[in-house]
Amino acid sequence: MPEYLSPGVYIEEIELGPRPIEGVGTSTAGFLGETLRGPEEPRLITGFEEFKRLYGGHVLIDLTSLPFAIEGFFLNGGQRCFVGRITSATAVTMIANLDQLQIRAAGPGEWGNRIAAKIEPASLDVPTAPPTERRFKLTVMYWDVIPPEPLVDPTDADEVTNPNRREPTLLEVYDNLSPNPTSIDFYEKTINGGSNLIRVDAIGTVRPQDLALVMLNTLGTQGNNGPAVVRDDYNSRELRSFPDDGTSYKTGLQGFEQVDEIAIVGAPDYHEIEIPTPISLRIVQSCETVLRSCSPRPARTRSPLSITFGRPRTRPSPLSIFRGSRSLTPSSIATR
Repeated sequence: MPEYLSPGVYIEEIELGPRPIEGVGTSTAGFLGETLRGPEEPRLITGFEEFKRLYGGHVLIDLTSLPFAIEGFFLNGGQRCFVGRITSATAVTMIANLDQLQIRAAGPGEWGNRIAAKIEPASLDVPTAPPTERRFKLTVMYWDVIPPEPLVDPTDADEVTNPNRREPTLLEVYDNLSPNPTSIDFYEKTINGGSNLIRVDAIGTVRPQDLALVMLNTLGTQGNNGPAVVRDDYNSRELRSFPDDGTSYKTGLQGFEQVDEIAIVGAPDYHEIEIPTPISLRIVQSCETVLRSCSPRPARTRSPLSITFGRPRTRPSPLSIFRGSRSLTPSSIATR
């Protein structure tokens, strides 16, 4: 309703009859599936290069076709998508315990065993400053293929000709980090807000000791993939945030239920999921839950929802469900 700020005569036009259906954007998709690495909570991706930095690139299609589906989405004009990484419920996250901080891989899986890190003096380090104010530099490296032993620092100019030297797939450098929680450069906030590889928890109040380059899985718990993914892994798990701030997040389908922007849901590997309850039906039920949670409005104004599934070595057969006046029931869902 207009807001009138001064006295006067105003003419206000009021539309009669039902309002036309408003267009709803369908450019934001949601993809569920297994990836090489990355976090479990849904993350917004705006390009395939960003997907590769966070989740890894292509893998053998027998393992997962999700990277190919996301690449095709962007090659065909897609601009935004949310990715929900699916992992086994018993997969283990790599954990490294240092003197003043704990480091974890950004998500579970054996990929975390290929992360290395080193701690050095910062560029702006003041040796005479108190321990709570001294700054440091953290360098994090990741390899798709584990490098040979003994581990050679690829950032050391003196090791350029070493036959064991391997260029990392990803390299992250965080300089001038502060152990002071009130500092704008507090290392927990800086690293957790920018790293594609790790999450850290400040368990001490002073600068951590210098650390030569080391594979982090040797300092704590090794990561592993656990057994094969099953249908329940697609549904949802509620996990505590790290560092633990009293909040939690949901994975899988229930994680997507919290994202209003998603108009298309894709599960390229659903055909590998166990029977008798198809994951396609579970996705439809999850999307209907989202509809019921929205504010009431006439059925004819609901936005369309498309759900697509890939089938290997067959002609693609998309399943499209529209949020219309008719209700969805299992008997109304059919695939060719």
